[in-house]
Amino acid sequence: MTAEMLMEHRRQQADLQWRAQRSEDLLARLLLPDCPDSLVDEARQLGLQPHVARQVVLIQFDQQGQVASQVATWLGTRYADSWCVLREPTLLYWCRATGKERDDALLLKQFDEHRWPVLRMATVAQSADLPALRHACAAARDLLDYASQALPGQRLLRLEAYRLPVLFWRYRHDWLAEDVAEPIGRLHNQVQLLDTLCKWFEYSGESQACAEALGIHRNSLRYRLEKIGELTGCDPYKTDDLLRLYLGAQMITRHD
Repeated sequence: MTAEMLMEHRRQQADLQWRAQRSEDLLARLLLPDCPDSLVDEARQLGLQPHVARQVVLIQFDQQGQVASQVATWLGTRYADSWCVLREPTLLYWCRATGKERDDALLLKQFDEHRWPVLRMATVAQSADLPALRHACAAARDLLDYASQALPGQRLLRLEAYRLPVLFWRYRHDWLAEDVAEPIGRLHNQVQLLDTLCKWFEYSGESQACAEALGIHRNSLRYRLEKIGELTGCDPYKTDDLLRLYLGAQMITRHD
């Protein structure tokens, strides 16, 4: 290799390194709500395709370290047009191009086979543009926060299944929301009654099915529901009161 060829090779390597670093910096900015249009244009020029429809997958690790970078590299080599952004030490935002169905349960299994400590993974429906993608990233983060408290044993979460609970979880510290949640907060130390009420929600007030799921007689279920009514001031048999209890249940911390 001649000196001229060597210099050209070094120049190309330096250019590739710069483009890779610049692309990484741009991706981190693109997902922020205050990202200027000039950076979106620059991302397009670098081939990042910022206007391609994408789906947010937020991957949470149970420890800090190099694992997130390893997973990002692995995803980038297997899924074309992937964006991988590490915005927190244990959170990897993967914005994958849409087009075909993904088997996320299988993907989680592959992570386990690599012995990557993935704690849980949240997915959101595809976003048609960047503003929607940014909202999806925020929703995925809220979903993980909600799951860490309400569903600690569940590793694969889809926003579509928890849209309403996550919405009220996001605004749980709002003054109006706190007022809605106040009645069910009186059951905080009544684990049996709280579990009974959650089953009542799950079975849409069907007494027989709810009692069977709890492994108790219908009379016992009726007694517990009456006790819930006494403590909360809300009648579990009335639609308005039941709705308030249900919404409140989405905003309380059940697992520490």
